[in-house]
Amino acid sequence: MGEACAPVSLVGQFAAGGKALVIAMMFMGRIGPLTLAVAIARRRELARVRHPEGRFLIGWSRRHSLKRKQCGVIGLGRFGAAMAMTLTELGHDVTGVDGDEGRVQELADVISHALQIDATDDKALRSAGIQDVDVAVVLIGENIESSLLVVMQLRELGIQTIVAKAVTPLHGR
Repeated sequence: MGEACAPVSLVGQFAAGGKALVIAMMFMGRIGPLTLAVAIARRRELARVRHPEGRFLIGWSRRHSLKRKQCGVIGLGRFGAAMAMTLTELGHDVTGVDGDEGRVQELADVISHALQIDATDDKALRSAGIQDVDVAVVLIGENIESSLLVVMQLRELGIQTIVAKAVTPLHGR
């Protein structure tokens, strides 16, 4: 135990420059000279890369991203709320629907329309104007039956684009 502590006691006697040298050598020994050389070379390589400028949406063509859409988000949990806020930030009109009044109230001032209704009730969906949206996003994850029922009702309402969150592979089919 005394031998392992001897180098520590010697470093305390070094001048500031000597301490810095010991620290640098310990660091070099820790990561290895080869790792350090690769990191420096990689840094130079990354400096030559030019990244595109502007906002890009993965999965959307330029023509779609410029067109303002009417979007319906059904299920305003964590993921649904984030989706609704992002769509709003991108300039789309968003109608958010959830059965929980607290979730609806949180987004009432953020999105275009926030409604507390039972999304499994087709009359309630019609009265909310969901049939007028261009894209409907169903984010009911905890209740697979409700999710499937809402998707079927949206199809019957004639909505062309429906995106649904699936919890399991079977749910995704």
